[in-house]
Amino acid sequence: MNGSSFIALLTALASLFEAQRSGAIGVITSVAGMRGRPSNYLYGSAKAAVSAFCEGLRARLHRAA
Repeated sequence: MNGSSFIALLTALASLFEAQRSGAIGVITSVAGMRGRPSNYLYGSAKAAVSAFCEGLRARLHRAA
């Protein structure tokens, strides 16, 4: 699953949970997103995008709580 489809799924779930005022999201990503490497930079960039998105989503949902 690439980063954009994962982000789309989390966005939909977050909106549902926000409307319900309840729910939990757990995300496990990869250390490959911590630093770009020549052998897997596409994979790593998708993981970095998911990690950055989740940081912002956590802040958004925290404000809504």
